[in-house]
Amino acid sequence: MKILRGLCANGILFNVLRNPQFIEMIQAIKKASEGYKPPSYEKARTSLLDQFVRDVGKELDPVKDTWLTQGVFVISDGWSNVKNEPLINVIAQNSRGATFMYAEAFSGIEKMGVEIAKFLRQAIEEIGPSSVTQVVTNNAANCKAAGREIQKVAQTRFASHYILLKRLTECREALATTIVVNSWREWVNKANEHTRLLANKVADTIKDEDFWDDIVRILAITKPIFYMVKFCDGEGPKMAEIYERMDNMMGQIKEAMTMRDNKFSMYYNKVEEIVLERWDKMTIPLHCLGFALNPKYYDKHYLANTFVIKFK
Repeated sequence: MKILRGLCANGILFNVLRNPQFIEMIQAIKKASEGYKPPSYEKARTSLLDQFVRDVGKELDPVKDTWLTQGVFVISDGWSNVKNEPLINVIAQNSRGATFMYAEAFSGIEKMGVEIAKFLRQAIEEIGPSSVTQVVTNNAANCKAAGREIQKVAQTRFASHYILLKRLTECREALATTIVVNSWREWVNKANEHTRLLANKVADTIKDEDFWDDIVRILAITKPIFYMVKFCDGEGPKMAEIYERMDNMMGQIKEAMTMRDNKFSMYYNKVEEIVLERWDKMTIPLHCLGFALNPKYYDKHYLANTFVIKFK
C-alpha cells in the first residue's frame, strides 16, 4: 500500500507499474543496504541527471553510427499538452530503430510554419544533411508551410535541368539568328543600361563555342542518370533490371568523362563517389537477387546445363 500511496500522492499513472525500469528501481532498492536514503532533489536534477544523459547517449551511439551508412528519416508530429499548448517533437528513424531527439512548445508563436521549419532544420543539421533521406510530418497546414520553407534553403536538382540544356542545343541555330536581326538590336538600344549589359552578355554567351562544347559534355554525363531516373519512375515491375541498368549507367558516365577531349575528366572520381554514395543508400539485396533470377540475363548454354529442382 505504501507504493500505491506514493503513486497517488504524486499523480503518477498506474501504467508505471508495467514499466521495466520501475521494476528495476524496486529491485535495486530491495538490494540496497539498511539505512539507504534516496538521492536528494538537488543531486537528482544536476549531477545524476547529467550522468544519466551521458549513459543514454552511449546506449544510442550504435544506432547513430548507422545514420551515415543507412540514412535516416526525420519524423515530426504535433499534439497538445494538458494545458492545450501546442508541442512539436522530432524523432530520427531508420532500420535500427527510432531515437527521440527533442520536443518544443510553440504556444503564442506567429508564423508557425517558419518556426517549425527552423526546428526541423536544427534536427537535420544535428544529424547531418547528407544522412537525412526524408522528412516526414503530418498534413497540417503549418507542417506543409514548414516543408516549403525547408525547400528554400538550397537548390534541388531536377531532371528539368537536363531537359533545358538539351533544348538549348536544339535551339542553338535559332538563338544565333536572333542576336543578329535588326529587331534585337533595336530592342537592346532602347533598353536601360542594366538590360543592355545583360543582352550583351547573352549575345556573347551564344557566340561562345566553349559554352556549347561544355553543354554537350554535361549532357553526355547527365544523360545516363536522366534515363535511369526516368526508367525507375516508369510503370511496371523494375526490380529485376535496376542492378544491370545501374551498372550500365556508371559505364556510360565513365566513358563520357574519360574521353581525351573532355575537360571534366579530372572530376570523374568525384562524380563516381557521389553517385555510388547515393546508390549505397538506396540499394537493397532484392536488387541483386532480382538481377540473378532474371531469365533475361541467362544465355541458352547456361539454361541448357542448369539442373532444375522440382519441389513436391
